[in-house]
Amino acid sequence: MSSNTSSFSLLDEVELNEHSKLRFIQKMNIALLGNSGVGKTCIIQQYCKNEFRDLTAMTCCIDFAKKQFEDFLLCVFDTAGSERYRGLATSYLKNQHAVIIVYDVTDPKSKRDVINWKNIAESFSPSIPIIIIGNKVDLISNEELKSMQQEQNAYIFNKTFFTSALLNQGLDDAFNYIINQAKNKLNQSVICSPKKFKKNIKNDENQKKNANNCKC
Repeated sequence: MSSNTSSFSLLDEVELNEHSKLRFIQKMNIALLGNSGVGKTCIIQQYCKNEFRDLTAMTCCIDFAKKQFEDFLLCVFDTAGSERYRGLATSYLKNQHAVIIVYDVTDPKSKRDVINWKNIAESFSPSIPIIIIGNKVDLISNEELKSMQQEQNAYIFNKTFFTSALLNQGLDDAFNYIINQAKNKLNQSVICSPKKFKKNIKNDENQKKNANNCKC
């Protein structure tokens, strides 16, 4: 692909449009980081699948969900927040286009640890778009929420959204913002033409053929 589209990953999947022609779409990757129990999995399930499951099992390693848009496929990666899996989780950051750091508004430690997660993300990609989500606002009063909204600028260094995965509150605003930030960062079209796709396929086939003919 040309340099202005190389940051998006080309899907192996194809689909038929209304004229029965192959249409090739690209995907955007966004990873959710944060301590265990802050609601990352519930956020992804609600945003991508319009469902809420009161999950008690901790995410192990990596999981992801997809959400189809008109011109691209969003892949949202659910990473484990525990120390045991943290190294594996953060290894996925090099392939992400943006990061969402999640904390629990009822858990002060998860908020303090936001800075650690931010440092981890920026160690892989210093200029990667990052936003903060303060989740579980359904567990606090309106007065507490207003207080957090007023004081957030004194603490949080990236744009912050307050959400409830249970009530599906604030998630669209948060994801719309970070998707636009990622698109602006990449400054590119998310549709890959079949011509470019076929060129890439041909290059891949040539590489495979050369590898098969290798006498080493």
